Amino acid sequence: NATALHFHVIKDGAVRCFRVASASRADELGSVVVAPGASDEIVDVAYAEDAPVSSKASILGDDSLLLKYLNPHLLVVVTTSAGGEAAPLLDARLRAAGDDADQTEPPTLHVTLVDTVSATVAHRASVPHGGAPAHAAVSENWVLYAYWNHKAKRSEVGSLSLHEGLIERFGLSPFKVPEQAATRSAWTAPPPVALQRTFALAKPVLALSSTRTARGIASKHVLLGVAPGQVAALDRRALDPRRPSLEDDASRKEQKKHERELMEGLRPYTPFVPLLPRQTVSYDKRILGLAEIRAADSGLESTSLLLATGVDVFGCRHAPSGAFDLIADDFSYALLLLLLLGMSFGAYVLKKMAAAKNLSLLWM
Repeated sequence: NATALHFHVIKDGAVRCFRVASASRADELGSVVVAPGASDEIVDVAYAEDAPVSSKASILGDDSLLLKYLNPHLLVVVTTSAGGEAAPLLDARLRAAGDDADQTEPPTLHVTLVDTVSATVAHRASVPHGGAPAHAAVSENWVLYAYWNHKAKRSEVGSLSLHEGLIERFGLSPFKVPEQAATRSAWTAPPPVALQRTFALAKPVLALSSTRTARGIASKHVLLGVAPGQVAALDRRALDPRRPSLEDDASRKEQKKHERELMEGLRPYTPFVPLLPRQTVSYDKRILGLAEIRAADSGLESTSLLLATGVDVFGCRHAPSGAFDLIADDFSYALLLLLLLGMSFGAYVLKKMAAAKNLSLLWM
């Protein structure tokens, strides 16, 4: 039923999905267990944002279209497991020499994408040695999650981009249109194709969000709340899971593909993402107890309003693509007024001259 009201409840390590049947009854459609173990813990949840999307496809370097997976009912649940359970190797020959101790599972971070209408798992990712503090955010067809890697002793950011499929270069033309349904149902839609990359940061992440503009045309920036209490705006392309990596022995075909990806504006993949001072939007201020970052559009396409909260509250404007629809602060309004007055006077003089010429022509 397209008009039915759906809601969900997160309780006892499971996401229970319901549909309102009447004013006094709700039917349970199903449940997804996201924290099955006794030591598993839900550390963060994130929902798909209700924001405008300028384009529902990404244009690749070979002019093909990569369709975005846009699901307004998407729920991201981040859970951690303490590990420590017995995990013996199936083949004893794979063990290191002299290693007779029982092997145990490491602490693991799980990121589960749940469709809250159909009560199904759209995608699930596991990060060995990952743990709290962990945060997640959803922006269009992107899912970002930050966590602490207990083995590498560093903060990392995982990037997931979800796609419905691919339209080849000549698959869309005035004479050829791919068959697609006009409507999309959560009950029949196939699971998305997920692309994933992991990046390392120099500072622990305290909060995670993304910018939002009036029509979604401006570039997207990822808002990172980092220790000791600052907000950094990172271009989302720096965390693109499609960033290419080229091996030394790559074939000619792979080299051409790499060149096309570079033409899209993708930078070569490097695991470490630096946070430059100019990317810090909180200036030299320190936000005590930074815990959450919110973004809203300002009514202008170029500008997003940011609010970072904790013990302190910090707010500012941020223009991801520059203030292209704003007049500069040093704009000369006096010169503009002088030009308008001059053009008005010139138009008045030309009107009088044209009237006098027409009158003289009538007397001839």
